[in-house]
Amino acid sequence: MYNLSLSKRAELGLDALQEYADNHYYSKRIARLDDELGKCFDRLRNNPYFYQQCFQPKLEAKGYRRAVVQDFIIVYHVNEEKKTVNVIGAFHGRQNYTEYL
Repeated sequence: MYNLSLSKRAELGLDALQEYADNHYYSKRIARLDDELGKCFDRLRNNPYFYQQCFQPKLEAKGYRRAVVQDFIIVYHVNEEKKTVNVIGAFHGRQNYTEYL
């Protein structure tokens, strides 16, 4: 099992995603999003290679991977040496997240 670490950018991104969901989604969808995010983080702890590598050359060169949860993208990096998954950022799917990383 891997440890999960959230960068400050990821924490702020997740807060922004939650605020977006609160303002645009109905309560059942918010609950489903929370559930799916929880399952995503569990998968990252158990098998961080479950999700695909980023296809953008800049991010692929850094070894970044991405998980898609509903309309959102969670970008992360696996540190095998420390058995840690570092969540780098959380973005809405319409954002050009490569600009921020």
